[in-house]
Parts: sequence; structure tokens; C-alpha cells
Amino acid sequence: MNKLFIFLLSSTLSLLLGCDSDNDNSTSIQPEILSTQNSLLQSTEVGNFVTTAIQRTYDLDFVFLPAKYFDGKNMVFKVTKDLSENEIEDVLRHFPRSPKDQLLLGSMRGKDIKRFLFERSQESYNVDVETAGLWYNINFDGGFLSSASYKVEGRYDIEDNKYYRIAISDDYYFGSAFPGYKYRNGFNFNFRREKYQRSIREAVRKYLTELDFRFPYWGAVRAQVNLIKKPDLGFKKISEIQGPSHSSPLLSNTVTTRGVVTAVGSDNWYPYDLDIYIQSLTPDNDPKTSEGLHISSVFNDKSIEIGQVIEVTGLVMEESRQNGMGETTLRLTKSPTVIESNVSLPEPRSLKDIPIKSISSYSGNLMRKKSLNLNDGIDFWESLEGMRVKTRDLVVSGFRGGGEDYIEISDRFYLNLYVYSRESYSKDLVSQTQGLIPNHPENDYNPELFVITTNHLSKGIQVQKSNGDYFYYNVGDEISGEVVGVLTYPKNIFGGGEYALVTPEPQESLQYANIKTQGFVPFKQRPMSEYENVEDPLEITAATFNLENLPGNRPDRIDALGEVMAENLKCPDLINLVEIQDNNGISFRESADAKLTLKKVLVAIQYRCPNSFYEFVNVDPFEMAEGGQPGGNIRVAMMYNKLKLDFNYTGNQSTIGGHTAVLSGGDLSLNPGRVFPLDSNFRRSRRSPVMQFNLKAKPEEKIYVIGAHLNSKLGDIDLWGSRQPAVQISEDSRSGKAQKINEFSKWIERQNPEANIIVMGDFNALEEESSLKVLTDSGRFLKNMIFTLPPERRYTTNYNGNSQSLDFIFVNNRLYNKPCTKSDVLQLNSDYMGRISDHDPVVLKICF
Repeated sequence: MNKLFIFLLSSTLSLLLGCDSDNDNSTSIQPEILSTQNSLLQSTEVGNFVTTAIQRTYDLDFVFLPAKYFDGKNMVFKVTKDLSENEIEDVLRHFPRSPKDQLLLGSMRGKDIKRFLFERSQESYNVDVETAGLWYNINFDGGFLSSASYKVEGRYDIEDNKYYRIAISDDYYFGSAFPGYKYRNGFNFNFRREKYQRSIREAVRKYLTELDFRFPYWGAVRAQVNLIKKPDLGFKKISEIQGPSHSSPLLSNTVTTRGVVTAVGSDNWYPYDLDIYIQSLTPDNDPKTSEGLHISSVFNDKSIEIGQVIEVTGLVMEESRQNGMGETTLRLTKSPTVIESNVSLPEPRSLKDIPIKSISSYSGNLMRKKSLNLNDGIDFWESLEGMRVKTRDLVVSGFRGGGEDYIEISDRFYLNLYVYSRESYSKDLVSQTQGLIPNHPENDYNPELFVITTNHLSKGIQVQKSNGDYFYYNVGDEISGEVVGVLTYPKNIFGGGEYALVTPEPQESLQYANIKTQGFVPFKQRPMSEYENVEDPLEITAATFNLENLPGNRPDRIDALGEVMAENLKCPDLINLVEIQDNNGISFRESADAKLTLKKVLVAIQYRCPNSFYEFVNVDPFEMAEGGQPGGNIRVAMMYNKLKLDFNYTGNQSTIGGHTAVLSGGDLSLNPGRVFPLDSNFRRSRRSPVMQFNLKAKPEEKIYVIGAHLNSKLGDIDLWGSRQPAVQISEDSRSGKAQKINEFSKWIERQNPEANIIVMGDFNALEEESSLKVLTDSGRFLKNMIFTLPPERRYTTNYNGNSQSLDFIFVNNRLYNKPCTKSDVLQLNSDYMGRISDHDPVVLKICF
């Protein structure tokens, strides 16, 4: 068995010895020099060596390691044979045991792997990932994809729908390179993670000492990222660079321009470049051409300050976001030159005339649109990209970050406040707390909303007090007076973009003491159910509540839930629990069992509801196969009050994929059962449990409850994205699931015309979506109880400032026509910071 001898030399020795070793299948024992030369421009010899060691040691299809792992280390390996133990240890000291040494193993589909490599390359337009097993070459033209190839072992195309076993860096999954692969690249949904971590260090050791191999193209270019560069056009005005459309007319050209610095700061997210915004001092007075420009610099320009006039030279690009939109950017090719200091900043543009109806009336790719239409919201904001703007008398319509959660999962030191101005907003759809509500049938998603954000460019709004406690903001809070800032288009945590106002200079109006706010609102002061659980045996209350990935290992969250269930929801007799995780949450080390989670929830509620006697009903999902956070195994479970409802277990409950039939007379063959669990419409998605109860005081009254958690909106075209009109791809999948729930509900009613049917849960659909029309036969078969409420009270979530309904309770006509059937939404979370979930509960009262 051949062995390798590798020792670390200085970068000077690397230059003296040189290196050229592309001899695949070579059995030569002559020394070969492997270096990290050209790191970040293309794959390196050392990168090829280490990724190959990992691939062969752990028997993987592909290995992906951050190029930054090797960057700046000046690593040079000399390869020969006959390795002693001391020499092995001398090599391994360059691979210390640390978080950066750890690997995550798992599987991923080919199309998601391609998207991952593309998105990582687009982060900095350099090689971000070194590889083994998969070779890739990506070319960008002005920030947009020009061409790409992804070849398995450099020979044949990767298969989009095939799962490949891969290794990635645990540190980059969600560690030092925030926001990491988990959120930025969707690995929390696309990566099927294995239970145990592996070590880079141990892979190198084994590769050097145990594995018999031939040298595999150490010098081959396995990864390469290129930027197309067009001629240098010399000096251009900022307005000429921006042009009258979403995309710059000078893409991929090198230009020189000049402007006054209006904002500057080092990005606190990967890849940590310096961001500068400049604005022209000689505007062209064309309202379609912005006078502001984003500058991206890799140079250490710590002397750049607001108020300086600087001259910059760089490549014109549209720094693209995952939604296809771009921010016009000059990527510097040399350090800026300061021309003048202490210059007065340009007068900010007023935001009085924001469009209030249409995001976009265009059909096609906005980045190819020739001219902006300032009556469209997305075009209006584009015309001001990078410029100083001013607005006044704002109302908070949503939030993200800061003290968002009542029980902190992680510190959120950033804060986004979604606001609108009293000077320009749609007055016809306003919630009870003055939040904005979208008008789905008219495609009005409130383009007047924008976000004020805290980041590296912004003095911004206050997040925390000096003692570390959060400041709390709520929907309806008022910001009086003027706010002045720079309109940017930053990349968010998920890789998308949104127009955001940063405030490089402190704003008196944004001081917490000057904002009309309620601060933290205790849950006892938030909405309470009018449908209190009473002793009347012929009256029951029901509720559905999405608990936002509630695991069994979070006693603090479970205890808070118990308090809310008792105090705000008044101890419902029937509780539909959406997003219950298994006992250990997102760990991969145990099964999908959730008995411990549900017992803890039951105890927390029972303790505070002494007049009820609860039991839970649950069917575990197919392990790792029904969506949600990897390892969490979310499901819809239920709890019921045994003092009012009877539940008879029937059938083999261990058969989670067993076919549930509705027998003659209406009894379920499996109770609890699942709605067509093997139907293709539910593939890799939550199955809907179905359960049959009998009213204890009147046993002939059979109550059938179907819990629903339909697929999310992942994959939908962004309403603010480049492709217009935006297509909601996920709607088709929800419609298929809704059709099967409709069929099962009708099956129940055919077998038992006196059936009482309730369908409730998180449908991930707005109230007018076609999937809900499929579910209800356009209201002829099932009735959506949300429509019994006035429009200003129908919302159950808040997404980027829009108050909207995703959670519903449907009842069949027999229940709907009972005189005391009533419903309500308790806005406990969507309107308030310090929430226990990102959804609000919906409650129902029924009398028999």
C-alpha cells in the first residue's frame, strides 16, 4: 500500500519549486508540490487534495468546502511516499480540532446542488466552494448568469432529480459565515442531514495512511467563476450608469464616476465587503434615473466618510438577488480617491407620491424592461435606488427581528420595521390596529409599504436598552415627524432583496422615547376569546393554532403556550395543534415520536384548565419525509376534553401509511386516521389527520375533525421579483391536497348525512385563493368561518407588513346552520412583539 509524505513549506518555497501536476492515474513516486495559489479565482491544488480525501474517506458523491478555508493560509503540500507517524502529526497540526474541522454529511438533489453553487458564486463573484466529485464553471455578465456547467467527475451532467450524498462545512451551515447555508441557501429545507458529524482532519489522516489510490488531477480546475468584462468607457455620470430602467445600460463595462458619500459601512454579513453609497451633485432632473449608486469595495477604505466627494472606478453590475432583481453596483477595481471633504449632502427626495395599488403592471422580466413606469410601486422605488429620501408621520405595519419572540431562540440584534406614511397609503383595507391588509382579488399588495432597517449603514431605530432588554414595537405604533435616509436594496437573510431605508445619521423621530408605542403588551392585555369553555355539555369550543415548530425540549415555550391556551383561548374543548415537532426537535438522533412533546403540552394546559380533562391524539409522520425543519418531523396533532367528547381508538395505529376508510354509518376504519396518506398529492408534505369524536352528552352527534397544514409558499415567484406577473406555483400543490380533503369530507357525509365536519389548520393560502375554493366547492360544501368576521379582523399572520389570513376553520352546512355557531381570530402574535408564534389562533363555538 503506497503512503504519502506531506509537509508544509513556506509560500516562498512554493514559488521556487513551482507546480504542475495534472497526471491522473500516475503511479510516479516523484514529489509533487500542491499549493493554494489562485485561491478564490479557481479551485486550488490543496483544495482538490483535501476535498478528495474527504470524498474517498467517507464514500461520498460530492464534497463542498468553503474556499475561504484555504484562502490566506499559503499552504503548500509536498507529496511523496513513506510517511512516518511523526510526519503525519506534523501535517495534521495544520488541521486543528475546532468547529471549522467539522463536516455535515447528508443528501441533496442535483437541481438544489446547482442552485447552491450558483448562489454561493454570486455572493462575491469568486469561487466560494472547492469541490470533489462535481466540477463546475459559472460565468456572469454584469451580475447575471451568462452560462454554467456542472459535471460529475468533469465528464457528464448532474441529474436534477437524483439525490447525491455530500459533505459540507458545519461551520458554514450556520456558523461564522452568517447567515450560512442553512437560511441563505435553503439547506434547512433541501439538505437531508445525517445524524453524525465527521472530521476534515481525520479524513486527511486516513487518506494519507490507509487508502490506496492514484493521484487525481491535483492541478485540475474543478471550480471556476468568471466575470465578463467589456471595454472601459471612461467617465460617466451616476444617472448614466443607473439609466431609466431596472438594469444599467452599461453592464460589464468599466467606468469612472464621482459623487458625495451619503452612507458607508462594512457589511456584517458574508462576504463582508465595504458598502458605500454616493449621490450626484449635478442631477439630470429625469425622475426615472436615480442619482444614487451603490459602491462595493474589497479595499480597506477606513478613511471614507459621509460628506466626502470621491471618484471611483469599477465594473458596472447588477448585484442580483434570488428574486431576480438587482441593485445597480460599481464593483471597484481600485481604491477610491477623495476629491473633497465636508460637502453638504443633496436635498432628500420626498416620498409623498408612492403608488398605493400596483406593484407592477408589466408582463415579462423587469430587468429587461426598457423604461420605468412610475405608477408601479416597484418601478417607483427603483427610480430612487441609492438616493437620499425623506418621509414623515409613519405607522408601523409589521416587524422582523429585535424583540419579535416572547421566548428568545437566539438573539436578534437587527430590527426591520415595515411602515407606511400617513401621506400616502391605501385607506380602504386597514386592520383593526392600523396595519395594512392586502386585497388578493385585486392584486393590491400595498406597494406603499417599505422597511426601515438597522444594519452596518444605519444609525437606525433602537433595538435594545443599555441593560440588554429589547424595545418593543407593535403594529399601529406611530412615528411622528420627519425621517431622512438612503433608499437601498440590500440582500436579506434568505438571499432575496427588498427596498429598505437606512439612516446613516441619527433621527430624532426614531428615538424610542419619541415613538408612540405601547411597548411590551402582556398576554392578559391582548385579545381574549369570548367563547369560554362552559359546563354546558351540549356546547363545545374549538381552536386551531400553528405553534411555529414547537419541540419537546423547549419547556419555556411550552409553559408560555399553556398560559395562553388557558387565559386567552379559555381552555377549548378541541385543540388543533399545528407544527408540533418530535421529542428532541431538530436533532437527527431519534425517531419521529412526539409523545413526550404532547404530554408536556397537555400538562401545561391541564394545569391551568382544571375544569377540563385533556387527552391528546396523534399519528407520527413518515420520518424525515413530511417537510418542515429537517429533523423536526412536524405534524398536526389534536387534544380534546374528555368531559365533553368521546374518542374511540380503532384499527392499528402504528400503520402511519394505512388507508383510512369511512365505513357504512360513518365510522372511520382507523381512528385516528390520515386522509389518503399515500396519495401523490401529499408526497413529501404533511398528511392531514382525520379523527372521529362523539358528543358525550349526545352520542349520536358524530364530530369529524380534519387537521390541515398545506404546503408553504416556497418556490413561488416573489411579488417583488423580476418575473411579472408573479406566479404562485405552490398554489397548484395546495389545490391538489385541498381536493383530496374535499373528497374525504364528502365521503364522510355520504356515509353519514348527519355528520358534523370541521376542517381546520394552517392552509398557507390567502382567503380568496383557488385552493380554498377547491376545498369548499366555492362555499357550497364547506363554509369558511373567517368570512363571518369583518375584513379588518380576518388576519392571522403578518408578512413583511401585510396583515393576512392563512389559518382557517371550515365547517359543513349542518354545523354552519346551527344558530350558535360562531368564530373569531385572536390577534395575539401578528400585531405584537413578544409573540409565542408567528400565527394567530382561530377559535370556534358550536352548540348541539
